[in-house]
Amino acid sequence: LNGTRLTPRQWCAASQLAAYTQYQHLINGFLSHMLQYTTAVIIWKTQSPWPSMRGFMYDSYLESNGMLRGIKAALQRPLSVLLDMKTWELKVIDRRVATGPRHRARKSLQLLLEYAWYNLDGEAVTRGPFLLEDGSTSSAMTARRIPGGRIAWPSNCSSVCFLALDVEEQPHTSESGDSKMRNAYFKQWYWLADPSNGSRSDFSPLTTQLKQIDADGIQLAVRDCGYHLTSMDLQLVVEVEVHLNQDVGAVLLYPTASIFHPCLMDCGMLDETMLRLGDTRRQLLPVLDSNDTEDMVQLPGTTVFHQLIAPLWDIGKETDAAITVDIELDGFNLIEPATLLQVVCMAKVGNGSV
Repeated sequence: LNGTRLTPRQWCAASQLAAYTQYQHLINGFLSHMLQYTTAVIIWKTQSPWPSMRGFMYDSYLESNGMLRGIKAALQRPLSVLLDMKTWELKVIDRRVATGPRHRARKSLQLLLEYAWYNLDGEAVTRGPFLLEDGSTSSAMTARRIPGGRIAWPSNCSSVCFLALDVEEQPHTSESGDSKMRNAYFKQWYWLADPSNGSRSDFSPLTTQLKQIDADGIQLAVRDCGYHLTSMDLQLVVEVEVHLNQDVGAVLLYPTASIFHPCLMDCGMLDETMLRLGDTRRQLLPVLDSNDTEDMVQLPGTTVFHQLIAPLWDIGKETDAAITVDIELDGFNLIEPATLLQVVCMAKVGNGSV
């Protein structure tokens, strides 16, 4: 962020944004050349042996970070729409594998692509569609540039803006007119700096101009919470809705959901190392978030659904009693995390349950 004065909390959050962007573009660069001869990519270090903020996917407690989320954002689907950061052109990379006559109906997809630029307040400043040639179809194992798909910086945007690419996959019907595949939707986000300022991107407006959001501007609600027995251990599944009030006047950038379990008495040696300073809760790690890539930027007035999956390890292993947890949502521009306390999770009855 080019020397902007940051608090320790902001500095840690900024490092996650930097790691996310760095590895999202790294994998995108590989994908854009993956169908060329002798092309490969290697992630050299996935976990750091010492405390650090960047250059690894998760820490020694198995908490993931911006590097993993950036890689997941680039690889979230076999079909990717990439932004070439050198030419600002859009490319479609189709990594689906479909061979033989029984897969003929799956070889081709019709694509609808819309883009939208948003300012730091979450207002759409410009939007529009892009179409592929040849009837807007994409074939398996192909890479192509979108004709006329060069992105231009909006004239009514600040020096930093958010670009959203909304893609709809429509299965190409077979000769009989049948298609058993459903339409699929996905979104890709980029936060970009005005290219007219030179090759050195300045993202300092994310800390100087992006409005800080109070936790009261976020409404958390739990759809369902339960745990069941897997082949290895107990697994907790929490379904959470996050609503960002319209009147907050800013986007929520890099939302991160966490699960905490009360640790009031004896948590054991392992648990004590995982306690936050001054906290009496143990963070459940690792947590798999079903929506940690598509909604990296949440717009005001929208509701986003998260499914959180975490191992319970030794909590409640010998009982089917209720388990109480806290749900916490943090973000780059949240003043303090939003917390939903005392969520009761019950044992799931059925196949594979306790």
